[in-house]
Amino acid sequence: MQNVLVELLGSIPELVTRFVDIATMSVGQAVLLAIGALLVTVSVVVFGYLVFGAFVRPIANFSSPGRGPRERREQEYREPRY
Repeated sequence: MQNVLVELLGSIPELVTRFVDIATMSVGQAVLLAIGALLVTVSVVVFGYLVFGAFVRPIANFSSPGRGPRERREQEYREPRY
């Protein structure tokens, strides 16, 4: 297991050099690489935000947005509106 971790960490500089080689070949490839990195970053941030909210909401006992206590919602339907 430790050997796999060492190989994985050792391959990071090689990965960076390959991405730099690809990005410096032409402007189009650099733009595509930047757009791909932006899309991946945005999707990871949104997914992380949703997962964080899914874990924090039950722990902190936050209510759902737009919903009050059950009794108050039921009372609104029972009372006539004028």
